[in-house]
Amino acid sequence: LWAHSQGGWVAPRAIARGAHAAFVVSVAGGGIRPMAIERHDYALTLARLDVAAGERRRAEALVDAYFSYLRGEIGRPDLQILLDEASEASWYRPLGVGRVVPSAQARASWRWVADYDPAPDIAAIGAPVFVALGGGDRPSLTAETVALWRDGLERADAETAIAVFPGVDHHMRVSGQGRGWRRVSAAYRSAVDQFIARHGMR
Repeated sequence: LWAHSQGGWVAPRAIARGAHAAFVVSVAGGGIRPMAIERHDYALTLARLDVAAGERRRAEALVDAYFSYLRGEIGRPDLQILLDEASEASWYRPLGVGRVVPSAQARASWRWVADYDPAPDIAAIGAPVFVALGGGDRPSLTAETVALWRDGLERADAETAIAVFPGVDHHMRVSGQGRGWRRVSAAYRSAVDQFIARHGMR
């Protein structure tokens, strides 16, 4: 299984549900809870906008309500009232909560964003795992992501390796090399090649 970004949650979940994998390569994702990623990104947006403390609390309350909606704790009409009340705030459009709210019919399919914990699924992996993380991809979360992957994989019955590549972005590209998908870190590419040579060519 090759898992990029959100695939870092999908691959362990698939294995926990019975999928067979000779090995797993997880790139730039997984380990940490989806809601932690979401909250991090919303907080980063508010910090970039330099939102005043009072308005920041108002924005954070809207984010909390969004997650409550995903968990089924409040209904779509209740959330819509809050969205409408916040719609004229300077931070509302850049924050983007209103753009990602699923319909009431689709809400259950998005509950995982609010309550999924990948740890039990990671612990259930029985195949060799290589986790590759970009040091320039949400750097404030790197240490926590590594710790959570390591904790889960210590309980897994598998050979594992976790590597953080400094200065590398979400697509494992080196800063300053442009936007091309093929312009990836040579160190990352070599590490993946070696892992697959050991576990994928049997």
